[in-house]
Amino acid sequence: MPTPTTKFTIGIKSSTSINVGERCKVTNLTSGGNIIGEFGSGNECVLHPATEWKEGDSLIAEISGRLKGSETGTISKGGAKITVTTAADTTSPAVSL
Repeated sequence: MPTPTTKFTIGIKSSTSINVGERCKVTNLTSGGNIIGEFGSGNECVLHPATEWKEGDSLIAEISGRLKGSETGTISKGGAKITVTTAADTTSPAVSL
């Protein structure tokens, strides 16, 4: 039996150019739980959260990797659209071979 999905979506957009396949994590600060997705073309990641998530829940979207950033948002009727201001990660050390 397929997993039921909610009637809304969450769109996460990066403020700067991001590679297809990079990941974002959205955590529900109200109901708990998180969901991880990958960016597609257009600097956007579209997620279909768990059925327990509902209108009015507070969210935080995080991007970490080549770019870093986080932003909060709220689920409203129809979903949520969060734009994360991202910048290059200059604090993580490079891989040592």
